[in-house]
Amino acid sequence: MQGEFKGFRKGREYTLDNGQVWRQIDDASLAGVRLDSPGVRINPSIMGNAWYLAVEGYNTRAKVERVK
Repeated sequence: MQGEFKGFRKGREYTLDNGQVWRQIDDASLAGVRLDSPGVRINPSIMGNAWYLAVEGYNTRAKVERVK
């Protein structure tokens, strides 16, 4: 991920190193976390057409949609 990660918050956008931009669409939170260019994973849900973003070292995932 490019730049500083300040935790999860609905509506926040996350820009990946490959230029993709993803927006959080659920209420997941990860308060008090500040990381510089952390590693992330984006995985599809087991059922349905949803995607989840997870930051390395944390178990909390946020539901996201691709913006760009």
